[in-house]
Amino acid sequence: MKHAAIIVMLLLTAIYTKAQTQNFGNNVSAQTTDLSDIKGSAYSSADWAKATVIMEDKTTYANLKAKYSEYEDKLVVEGKDGQVMEFNNKVNDFTLSYAESGKDILSHYRNAYNVEGYSPKAFFEILADGKTQLLKKVSKKVQTKTEYGAVSSNRSFVTTTRYFVVSPGKSTLIKKDSKSILAALNNKTPELESYIKEQKLNFSKEEDMLKLLTYYNSINI
Repeated sequence: MKHAAIIVMLLLTAIYTKAQTQNFGNNVSAQTTDLSDIKGSAYSSADWAKATVIMEDKTTYANLKAKYSEYEDKLVVEGKDGQVMEFNNKVNDFTLSYAESGKDILSHYRNAYNVEGYSPKAFFEILADGKTQLLKKVSKKVQTKTEYGAVSSNRSFVTTTRYFVVSPGKSTLIKKDSKSILAALNNKTPELESYIKEQKLNFSKEEDMLKLLTYYNSINI
């Protein structure tokens, strides 16, 4: 269901905008942040992903090589000779497709959400789309540690993952458990409790959270 929604979005976008491939013009510049001395990765994927990017002015770039920085909350693309480039103009929406640990990953990100504690420019991964959405926010920060007796410090990325249920005019931070999710969707509690039991959902799994939100949208009309 999640993949089908992303595919439909991309097809509709292609109708209304002219897709461009590796033709950035003056819309990108070289990345200036040096992360080479920090242990770990700033990005959501280890390697370059195949990307489709929609700008604020609806210009669409297709078949790019891109990565999403969870540290700087921005998308970067591969330029000539493998150079890491940043968009100068605002990105509104993008999808990333890549393989990791033998599994195909398709991720869809969007900004302009009204989520407490975050700028409208912040990107969220859309796990479940619709009237009520399930969003995921992975943030990375740099932690500095100095071992006893050491001359220098070690820096590494530390990851924080949060989930939100977002509906028109409201956003709720949730935990990966039934009590928290049902509290955010409390107008359909009996139906959702029955569905959880029937489907034997385990909310430690993102795919089961997605199933519940998809079902909720189907009955919350």
